[in-house]
Amino acid sequence: MAIETELKFRVHDFGPVRQRLKKLGAKRVAQYKEENTLFHTHPGHTLRLRKKNGCGILTVKGLKLPGRAKRRPELETLVLYKPLLKVLSLLGIRIIYQKKREDWKYKSALISLDTLPKIGKWVEIEARSESTIQNIAKKLRIGRGTKESYPKLLTSGAPKRKSFRF
Repeated sequence: MAIETELKFRVHDFGPVRQRLKKLGAKRVAQYKEENTLFHTHPGHTLRLRKKNGCGILTVKGLKLPGRAKRRPELETLVLYKPLLKVLSLLGIRIIYQKKREDWKYKSALISLDTLPKIGKWVEIEARSESTIQNIAKKLRIGRGTKESYPKLLTSGAPKRKSFRF
C-alpha cells in the first residue's frame, strides 16, 4: 500500500501559480471535473468512490501518520462506478462533493489546481516527501499549507449539508 503525502494551499487566483509552474518547466497533464462520495467507515479511515471522466475509482485511506504534511496509507483501484455506488450506498453516505481539477506534473510531484463550491481555489501538492512539497510551495510562493481534507474544509463551520456541487 502506497503512502500518500500532500498539503493543500488556499489561493485567490490560479494565474500567478500557472505562470510559475510554466517557468519551472511543469506540464499541464489533465483538466476535468470529478464527483467524490465518501461513505461511513471506521473512524480515521476513508472509503471514497470517485467519478472521473466517466470512470470509477475506489480509494481506501488508512489512519493518518505523523508529520507536517498529510500522510496516510492509500490504496486505489478502478471500478464500475454505478453498480458499486449502489452497493456502497448501503453503508450510508457521509458526504458528496464535486471539484474542478487541473493537474500539473513537476518532476515526480503532482500539483493540482482545485476549485470547490463554497471554499474556493486550492493548490494541492502531492510528492514523495514533506520537504519536496515545501520546496515546491516556496517556488510557487503560495504560503502555508494545511493537511485538512476537502470534506473537513467543506464542513467546518458550514451549515449541515451532505452535498456540495457546482
